[in-house]
Order: sequence, then structure tokens, then C-alpha cells
Amino acid sequence: MREAIIHFENFYEDTFLKLASYGELLELNVCDNLGDHLIGNVYAKFNTEEEAAKAYKGLLGQQYNGKDINVEYSPVTNFKECRCRQYEEGACERGAFCNFLHLKYVSKKFKKSLFEQMYTEHPEYKEKNKNLRENKNKNENYEENYYEKNKNFKNYNNNKFFGRHRKNSSKSSLGSCDSGERRNIINNWNKRYQKMKEDEKKKMKEEEAKKKIQMLDEQLKDNEKNLKNDEIFKNILNDEHNKDLSLTFNNEFD
Repeated sequence: MREAIIHFENFYEDTFLKLASYGELLELNVCDNLGDHLIGNVYAKFNTEEEAAKAYKGLLGQQYNGKDINVEYSPVTNFKECRCRQYEEGACERGAFCNFLHLKYVSKKFKKSLFEQMYTEHPEYKEKNKNLRENKNKNENYEENYYEKNKNFKNYNNNKFFGRHRKNSSKSSLGSCDSGERRNIINNWNKRYQKMKEDEKKKMKEEEAKKKIQMLDEQLKDNEKNLKNDEIFKNILNDEHNKDLSLTFNNEFD
């Protein structure tokens, strides 16, 4: 039992630190389910969509422990809603084939140590968060002051003006979409990056084919050199043999 825990913690640490190299991780969850659509799944939540995209591109075509890593965007943004409450209470009747997430247990102390290591290795994540908070506070103060100055005008009503402004400015964000729109957006992303993955595989196959052709060409050249050397050696032997024959013949004649 202890060996299994150590093995899982090693896997969790490797995965966490690898993903943290692409961006700031907020969550990392490993499934304990055995259903076909959940077995072996690892869900990572990044601070921004750009960091998630960077991790996606970076993990394409990579392997872990000799096995290919299949990367996809997930429509899940809140993992608390997807967890099986009965499993956490030790009373799930569906067992490992439950359709809700059965997440492997990771101690708070172990998680805390990994987050501390991430922020130590990547201090820019904390600095970035600090800047984001400062910008957010500035925007909030600006809107409040702007509303106070223009509160007598109907067109600058807080609900109409600022509400519309926020809605338009966050159109591309997944957080502003409902579940159906979010799934469509993520499906389109997965299709696009699946094509990128296939293109990468084609390129890899082409490169492997080129390498094999080069190796064959080198082998042919080596074989040609060996044949030439063999012919030269045979000619030398024939010349030596002819000289010996001529000497013996002349001696006998004398």
C-alpha cells in the first residue's frame, strides 16, 4: 500500500511540475474511475486560457513512461460540481464505473509543497497576479468615478452602459458562455488542435523516412567503397601471382 502511494505521489509531482512550466496551475486532479471515458484522465486548470493553450501545444506528441499523452481541452471549469459526493463519503454504489469524478486523494501538505515549489521556480506568476489585481482595482475605481460624474445622464446608467461594456469586452471568454456554447467552442479547439497533432505526426514520419533514406544512401556508398577496395585488392593479388609465375617459369627455362 505504501509503495502505491509513493508511486502515485511521484507521478503527481512529475505531472504538476511539468504543467507548471507552461503556466500557473490552479488545480490538478487525477481520476480514479475505470469507465472508458474517464480512466487515466488528468485534469489541469490554469490561471489563463493562454497558459492552457501553451500547455496543449507543448504536450502534443509527448510521452510519459513510454506511453503517448493524449491532450484535449475540457469543457469542465468547476471540478467541485463534477465530483461524486457519495464517493467522498465512501458510499458510492456505482463504484469505479460512476460517471462522476472519483478523484485520487492528495494530502494538503503535499499540494502546498508543490505550489510553493512552483512559485519559487516561477516568481513571475506571483508578479503577474499582483499586476492583474492592481489593474482590476484601477478599472473598478475608474468605473465608480465615471458613474458618479455621469449619474445624471440616462445613457450612462450603471446597468446599461457598464453592463453592456463588460459583456462585449468578455465575448471571447469561456466564463461568459453557457454550457452549450462552451462545449461548441472547446470542440472547435479540439478539432483544430487534433489537425495540428496529425500534421505533426506526418512531419515526424516524413523526417523518419528521410533519415532512413540517408542511412540507406550511406550504406550503399560504404558498400561501393568496399567493392572497389575488394577489386583493387584482387588486382594486387593477381599481379603478385603473375610475377611469381613468371619468375618460376624463367628459372625453369634457365
